[in-house]
Amino acid sequence: AYANRSELTVLGLETFAEQMKMLSGESLESQFENFLAMTKMDKTEHETMMADMMRLYDEEKLTELYAFITEDNAVNNMFDQENLLDKRNLKWIPKLEPIMKEQAVFVAVGAAHLPGDKGVINLLKEAGYTLTPLMD
Repeated sequence: AYANRSELTVLGLETFAEQMKMLSGESLESQFENFLAMTKMDKTEHETMMADMMRLYDEEKLTELYAFITEDNAVNNMFDQENLLDKRNLKWIPKLEPIMKEQAVFVAVGAAHLPGDKGVINLLKEAGYTLTPLMD
């Protein structure tokens, strides 16, 4: 709504079809097993996990958040990190570069896409960009 009111252009880094292809890349059996595992997860445990992730994000501890999101546990093992994060990040940089060469941009991605060797922050730095974090 803000972008529309301000007459700003909004672009997507991937299409809905690309997202669906990434999410459905697993076999139906694997998807079913993951769904069952999620439904068996204790509600309190899930709420605690979400609160911990939000706290780390609010405290701007992206490295710790990335470790939390990618650590070996039942929830994280349900998702293929390479397809969910890494491959997507690698595809986004070439899409961003021509836009960033023309104008200043605001890029919004999920927090898990930011840190790590194949995170958007590191990939932009490797491409020669200087990044300055905006802190409270």
